[in-house]
Amino acid sequence: MAGLIRQVRGLATLAVCVVVAAFSLSCAHPRVTPPGGPAPPSASPYWIDLQAGWRVRVVTPILKYKSESYVVKTSPAPASESGQGSTKPGSARNGSAVLSLSAGPGFLGIEVSRYAVVRRRRGGVRVTFLSATLHQQRKIKRAHHPIKPLFLLPPQDRWVRILHLIRFSRADHDSAILAASRRELLDALTLRVRSDPSACKSGPLTFCAWVPLGIAVIPQARRRVNGKAEWVSM
Repeated sequence: MAGLIRQVRGLATLAVCVVVAAFSLSCAHPRVTPPGGPAPPSASPYWIDLQAGWRVRVVTPILKYKSESYVVKTSPAPASESGQGSTKPGSARNGSAVLSLSAGPGFLGIEVSRYAVVRRRRGGVRVTFLSATLHQQRKIKRAHHPIKPLFLLPPQDRWVRILHLIRFSRADHDSAILAASRRELLDALTLRVRSDPSACKSGPLTFCAWVPLGIAVIPQARRRVNGKAEWVSM
């Protein structure tokens, strides 16, 4: 019984982390109206271009009911009166009050998939699927395919960008995957989508797809931290 309780608490904490991470990504990249004029540079606070040698970590909630999409629903739980001096996992402190959150009954676990960003001979990159693991019901097992493949890009698209937007309503999206055969086409597509999200459409030389709400897409690069090589989120 104690092990089961720890597992439930762990999944609840994980669900809260997914929700907070998705919210933080959208808040960190507010939408602004792009000015007219030349195409934007390849680096910006509002998007990130994938670089050779990086990897992309994708966290996808596993939900019992498909109608819930990938959004983890949370509900408030009563805070322990004895925990006034510390904030327990799955809770957040606001002043002197502690807000505890728990995942809804439809949350079963998460899938963590990884993609490699590989250099192309004539410039640009290719994004390839590496692995996926399911963290569900106190077990971790490998999967041959991700639940939601995100990088099914046309072979000619060699410039790949993650664009972040802020949501005006629950129907809007937080981020999109953009790709193009040439960098200038990617910059032009970025301008169109930022000014009009309905312009996120694929064409003969460009690709655009929204990342479903609730899924976290995290580009990572290999960096040395305290003398050790680690994957660090960009």
